[in-house]
This record gives sequence, structure tokens and C-alpha cells, in this order.
Amino acid sequence: MEHISTLFKNFEIKKSKISNKRQTLIKEFVENLNIEREVTKYKPLTSRVVAIKLGHLSEFDLEAFLSMAKDYKNRKGSFSKYYWGTLKNKNGTKNK
Repeated sequence: MEHISTLFKNFEIKKSKISNKRQTLIKEFVENLNIEREVTKYKPLTSRVVAIKLGHLSEFDLEAFLSMAKDYKNRKGSFSKYYWGTLKNKNGTKNK
């Protein structure tokens, strides 16, 4: 009979890097944005870039924003167009 340590020699616990709902929402934004960026000259976005851009929104607002962007995409629009157009500063001043 084998010792238990030899049976579990290669056993590893894989921990998910996503630990909360906000990270899940950010991941969904990144996936949707990068799908549309594959056919363009632009490089894929990282989660960090999107998280910084959406840092001022609450979880509730992120859910609503994601829902509206997906709805826009489903009505023959572009997820990226809605995302970047909505986040654009309307009055022409820089965000601080």
C-alpha cells in the first residue's frame, strides 16, 4: 500500500484570481472589448487599464453600464463604440 504523500505528490489547489463581483464585471468588459480589437490595429486591453478607466463607477453602475453596452451591441452596434463614447468627457476638459 502506497503512502498518502506519494498519492498527493502532484496535487495543487488552483486559486481563482477573481475574488469579487467588481473583478468579474471588469473581466467581462475586457473580454468584450478585446473581441472587437482583434480585427483592428489596436493591441488587446489589460484588466488594469479598464479598471482604472471605470474606477469612478460603483458596482451597480458597472452592471447597468455593461447591460447597456451589451444591448447596444445586440442592436447591430459596437460594444467598443458604446464603451468609449459613453466614457468620453463631453465638455472638453481633462479629467483629474
